[in-house]
Amino acid sequence: MGVLDSIALCSNPDDVFSLSTAICAELFHAQLPIRRLVGYYSIGVIAEGCQEQMRTNLVDILNQMTSGFEDPDVTVRIKTFVSLG
Repeated sequence: MGVLDSIALCSNPDDVFSLSTAICAELFHAQLPIRRLVGYYSIGVIAEGCQEQMRTNLVDILNQMTSGFEDPDVTVRIKTFVSLG
C-alpha cells in the first residue's frame, strides 16, 4: 500500500481519486474476502493524498463503504473501520 500512498501524494489527486474509487467500487463487491478487504483499505490509504476529493465526495464514499460494515468476513469489517480511522 506504500506505493498507492506515494502515488496519491505525488500525482494529480483528481486522477488518482477517480481511478482508485472506480477500482475500489468493483472490489467492494468481489467474491473473495481479500479483494473486498483491499478495496476498503485502499480508500483509507488514498485519503491523505486526496483530501479535497474525499471531502467533497464523502457522502458517496460512505454510502459505498456501508456494505463493508456488514460484511460476513470479520477481517473485511475490521479493515473497513480501520480505513475510516
